[in-house]
Amino acid sequence: MAWRHSGREHIQNDEKKRQMMTLIDAGTPVGILAEIDGKTIAWCSVAPRETYRKLSKRQDDSETGVWSIVCFYVPRALRGGGLASALLDAAIDHAFAKGARIIEAYPVA
Repeated sequence: MAWRHSGREHIQNDEKKRQMMTLIDAGTPVGILAEIDGKTIAWCSVAPRETYRKLSKRQDDSETGVWSIVCFYVPRALRGGGLASALLDAAIDHAFAKGARIIEAYPVA
């Protein structure tokens, strides 16, 4: 929820979960999940840019069809095995399948 339009930067986890469920219930794209044996193990936030708050000072909001990849979560025990790369590939495929013309990302070390 850090990059979503929550209105406040520092909110409690329960409130973040409630806000995320509100987005999902409204049909707002929020991202993709990775599962093993039916259990969610990782995720990638990928959605139309307009579903996020401003991501860059140089952002051109007149562009349409732009999807943004803003964050990943992969558990430490599963890192280094290619899961993040697979999530990135799946996020790109997902965005294009949903109508993205352009996909942008915001990598931070």
